[in-house]
Amino acid sequence: MALRARQRAQGERPAAERADFLLLATFDPSSGKVPEQGVKVSAVIDQSRRLGTRLLLVPVQVQRAPAPPPPRFECIARILVL
Repeated sequence: MALRARQRAQGERPAAERADFLLLATFDPSSGKVPEQGVKVSAVIDQSRRLGTRLLLVPVQVQRAPAPPPPRFECIARILVL
């Protein structure tokens, strides 16, 4: 009880009333960016520090789409004929 009274007097909320959460972010280790957002991992780390929250970074390999094959001459010839 004394602890709760002191926490309230100092403007703190007791642990039972605080929302304790964790930031979770995936990132591409080869680029150092968060996929889909294009944000650097350092920005996410800074955000976590400013919020005073824990951060869990999960490295993921981003699958890049293979380049489409070059057009074949036969296909181009057919398009020109049509």
